[in-house]
Amino acid sequence: METNKLEQQNAGSAEKPVEEMSERELLMELVTEKRRQDKARVVKYAVLAAVIIAIAVLAIIYVPKIVNAYKALMETYSQVQELSVEAEDALGQVEGAVEKAHETMDNINDTLNNKLNPAIDSYNSLRDAAAQKLQEASETIGTITETLRNFFTFR
Repeated sequence: METNKLEQQNAGSAEKPVEEMSERELLMELVTEKRRQDKARVVKYAVLAAVIIAIAVLAIIYVPKIVNAYKALMETYSQVQELSVEAEDALGQVEGAVEKAHETMDNINDTLNNKLNPAIDSYNSLRDAAAQKLQEASETIGTITETLRNFFTFR
């Protein structure tokens, strides 16, 4: 099988056919072919290592950003829950006279307008930022995957 490969390589060249080569020449051809294969293998492993390092670097860059966005999102969610508890307490006080009920309702409206709306806006902006970062990470991973696919299918 190795002889057939050497015959194919020598078919287009000006070198002697395999049958006419001495043992030394055959061994030299085999050593040369082995060296070519070894160099190709080293290049493949170097590219694979570079891709793995690139993925690791991207993970180091994007994972903390996503984690920070998630923490901020959870903090905002906690604030919204606290405001919800405050609103429930305020509603519990609405058992007095009609005047007292109007005053309490005005206070609740003020609380909702001054605290809940900014918290919801903050939550929405953090959610959008997290979605954007996830989209960027997805596109980056897609690009890397396509590059790897092209590299390993190209022979």
